[in-house]
Amino acid sequence: LKVCGIEPPAEMKGLDLRAPDQLAKRNRIFVDVYEHDSDLDQLDDLESGLRSRVVIDGWMKLIANKDGTDELYDLQRDNDDRNDLSAQNKDKVEQLSKIIEKWVAKND
Repeated sequence: LKVCGIEPPAEMKGLDLRAPDQLAKRNRIFVDVYEHDSDLDQLDDLESGLRSRVVIDGWMKLIANKDGTDELYDLQRDNDDRNDLSAQNKDKVEQLSKIIEKWVAKND
């Protein structure tokens, strides 16, 4: 919103990814990916249209897709998500999946 010159309402807890000082305070970022823009009639159902949840923890990025598949990337070596490491790193996928689950439970 700030990129567009819009001041976010106080209820929107977010992080301006352009602010290095804010990024330095936080080494974990969460993202929900939807198939479409928010449907105002569905705001009470945050699962509506959800494609995946993402956590970036340090240099590791887990994409937990709603179809049950996971993708794991090392952003330090692969910053454009070309080499999925999930099959070789089941423990890391499980660890990051639990982090997403805790985040979702905390924000429900």
